Amino acid sequence: MNRLVLCIVATLLLGLGTTVASEKPIKNSWRLAKSVGPSGVNAASDVVTLQILLNQLVDISSPDLKQRLLDPDGIWGPKTATALSDFQETLFRQDARIVESKCSESGPTISALRKAVRAVPLRSRIQLVAHGELLYWRNGKRQERDPEVSARLRQYWLSVGIDRPELDMQSTEFQSEYPWSAAFVSWVMMRAGAGENFKYAASHWRYTAAAKTNREEKLKSPFYTYRPEEKPLEPASIVVKRRSSSTATYDNVQLGHPTHGDIVVGFDGDEVLTIGGNVSNSVRITRFAIDSSKYIDTPFHFAVILVREGAQ
Repeated sequence: MNRLVLCIVATLLLGLGTTVASEKPIKNSWRLAKSVGPSGVNAASDVVTLQILLNQLVDISSPDLKQRLLDPDGIWGPKTATALSDFQETLFRQDARIVESKCSESGPTISALRKAVRAVPLRSRIQLVAHGELLYWRNGKRQERDPEVSARLRQYWLSVGIDRPELDMQSTEFQSEYPWSAAFVSWVMMRAGAGENFKYAASHWRYTAAAKTNREEKLKSPFYTYRPEEKPLEPASIVVKRRSSSTATYDNVQLGHPTHGDIVVGFDGDEVLTIGGNVSNSVRITRFAIDSSKYIDTPFHFAVILVREGAQ
């Protein structure tokens, strides 16, 4: 964990299935069911939550970002233990006696960790969660039907209120019929702490239309949809394009035509770098053309969702 970031954190702290899990998506993703730490239960789901929270404290501008991020694989290992220890050392440096070896939901470590993450700009958190998933999927090397990613895919679907068994994730028929790219974007937003501000959905057009309504009605939300020519891209923006034969446009997005969205994570000359799910059956980086002012420059992108800091 970046020492400078930890010092800043310390300062801040001290000052499509038919089976639906629930009517609303699962959004309470920062809570632990049991405990984590050297003496913790370390259930995989809790370790994933810890890893994703710790990742959101990493400096997004770090040149060695990949090396600093934890692989959010749910495995309690040396790197995760060190990252937690570094956080606790910074947090409890004035009184080492209260450092927890078993961190529970109501304990000081997890409460402080959540508070620290909330202090990080939402744009940074979105990018860091997306980068973590890119690491987990080995930048496209893992494929959607691989058994080791079934539990993660199920979590993506749960984030939009859809509960399907893990075995479905390994089914060619299921994967062909139900694209998970919008569930991926929704899960990233949920894990980044977008809360009630984001429209978690199994279809990209739904969150795009919702952010368009936010803008039209001047709602107090960080997510506003624009036409590509209206706004240059920024980190954590979502670029939305029509699928092959789709006739989706900014004006008719609410009609539900097939679309796809990717999260902006960087720029490289005349290209924007994005991270998306269900891209060649995995999570990977995709590049799209931009002009010199960072406006997206392709014939198939019709909307850009910006993340407005301070609008929550």
